[in-house]
Amino acid sequence: MPEKKLEKRLKRRKRFIGFSALIICAGIMVSLALKSSYFIINNIVVEKNNYISKEEVLALLNIKNENIFLINKKELEKNVLQNPYVDSVAIRRRLPSTLIVEIKEKEIKGLVQYNNSFINVDKDGKMVHIVNKFPDGNLPLIEGVKVEQYAVNEPVVKGDEVKERALKAVLTIQDYKECRGLFYSINIEDPYRIVLTTKDKMQTIDIGDSTNLEYKLGFAIAILSNDKVKGKKVFIEISSDGTAVFRELGKG
Repeated sequence: MPEKKLEKRLKRRKRFIGFSALIICAGIMVSLALKSSYFIINNIVVEKNNYISKEEVLALLNIKNENIFLINKKELEKNVLQNPYVDSVAIRRRLPSTLIVEIKEKEIKGLVQYNNSFINVDKDGKMVHIVNKFPDGNLPLIEGVKVEQYAVNEPVVKGDEVKERALKAVLTIQDYKECRGLFYSINIEDPYRIVLTTKDKMQTIDIGDSTNLEYKLGFAIAILSNDKVKGKKVFIEISSDGTAVFRELGKG
């Protein structure tokens, strides 16, 4: 019996020594990894960015000679989110020394005028960023709303549920391929009489309220494609029952 107890004790001691040696080796390896220049970040890849440049992302990250294992990803993501165009960000490691920064930007759907500048508006009707010049692109100018003060992520329309719904509805116009770049402005001053003006400012279309928007837009595009309308300054009114009338402006 004493011999068996001694044998068990020796086996436990060997296991303990082996386990301790393993922990020590692992600790040494971790220590070497944390001190080795092999794991110093020397490459940062920025993906899916459009409005925000790679240089802006790098400035927000502010990574200088940092070990890839020691960075605080949550803190770095929080830094990148300071840019108003960024909706979300995910950072992942690619060993030995590369960081992948995947950006999800806000979907810019229109602009509103603010003093002598403009504010980008996202799909939820919230303010994103001030731009000094009206961009020569596909974004329509949303008229009939007044912004008293710019504040990022704040709604453009406050205290008017009907107009707020109208704004969110017309911002989806950019989702229709045929409508991209077609309209210069969308006026929602009266949310029950939403008025679209084409890029060349030749055609004005009253679509009523924002109900059945897809149908009304399809109807409007069909009318704009008509030879009787092309190149002429006309006013088009689309009623709620699906009928449309148009008249050439400047004529009785």
